[in-house]
Amino acid sequence: MIKKMKYLLIGLFLIGCFVSFNLYSFCFGVSVYQQTDFYLPTGSTYESLLNTLKKEELINNERVFSVLAEKMNLKNNIYPGYYLIEEGTSNYELIAILRGGMQTPVKLVINNIVFKQDLAAKIASQIERDSLSIYTFLFDEERIAEMGYDMDNISCLFLPNTYEVYWNLSLESLLAKFTHAHQSFWNESRLQQAANKGLSSNEVFILASIVE
Repeated sequence: MIKKMKYLLIGLFLIGCFVSFNLYSFCFGVSVYQQTDFYLPTGSTYESLLNTLKKEELINNERVFSVLAEKMNLKNNIYPGYYLIEEGTSNYELIAILRGGMQTPVKLVINNIVFKQDLAAKIASQIERDSLSIYTFLFDEERIAEMGYDMDNISCLFLPNTYEVYWNLSLESLLAKFTHAHQSFWNESRLQQAANKGLSSNEVFILASIVE
């Protein structure tokens, strides 16, 4: 009887070890086997998040992932954006990244722009904002005037450069980014250099565009 009890306890111990090992492997073992660009659009739900993760093959066991996601309250912490998911990421790490909204910035490149529609299309091709919202702003005289520009020089706000932004930033945040970059570039020294040549910052930009 004692020997049978001993074998039973050993068996239960081994089963427990096996279950624990598998549970640990599913939670903390590798789930992502190659670096992946993961985009979660604004308005996404937990269900759409789960579907996209499966489509991108970022989870290897949906049931275990769902249990862990529930424990970590992912369902109530959905943050849209762009996430660069590294190779070797575990289920636990993946959920922590998503529920923490730990987005990866993207590079927004502005160059070789001639027309406003080209500018709108260029920006929209690199972030979540649609080209129509950007295009509408570029022809909104009242809003442009509030920012100190007019229909003829609003393009001067968008200096050719590479900007680090979040993929799903709002139009307001995008304009604030460009405004800050514009003000940083046109410091007192550069403004004085332009003034010495009888030009304003906007006139310098327009001349540079014509030359290009």
